[in-house]
Amino acid sequence: MRVRTVAWVLVAFAGLLPAACGGKGSGAAASAPGAVRVDGALGERRTWTVDQLATLPLQTQDVTFLAEGSSKSLHAQGVSLLDLLQRAKPKFNSKMKRDAIHYAVLIHAVDKYQAVVSWGEIDPDFGAEPVLVDVEENGKKLDRPNVVVPGDKHGGRHVDAVDRISLVEVRAS
Repeated sequence: MRVRTVAWVLVAFAGLLPAACGGKGSGAAASAPGAVRVDGALGERRTWTVDQLATLPLQTQDVTFLAEGSSKSLHAQGVSLLDLLQRAKPKFNSKMKRDAIHYAVLIHAVDKYQAVVSWGEIDPDFGAEPVLVDVEENGKKLDRPNVVVPGDKHGGRHVDAVDRISLVEVRAS
């Protein structure tokens, strides 16, 4: 009985090992320098570097917001958050009326800071906010992507050094 249990544990560990080491199950290595992991309720989870993001269609925006009591302005260039998530094929239920608005995007930084943007805010049928995953700010290429939410008066959702973007379902239980 004990040998059989050990065998099952080894089989389970062997199944997890490729994903933990950046194998087929994880897309790319999550520890790549400057990489951001795009995951959650998506058909195609992936890790992107700044250089890879920069190969996608880029948009530019000039934004101003309050940060630590003073006004901060920046010229941002990056990928539309909506476009990036749509490339990853969100797993919305087409049989459920407006299922997409039951989702939010959790943006996580290397320093553990987090912010949330609802799908309705970025969806062109609702808020249509042009949220960007920046690869460049004020003419300087970033080492790691930032996320900027234009129109916010305060910069609380301007997230520096993003390491993960997750599409999460939000429903009352």
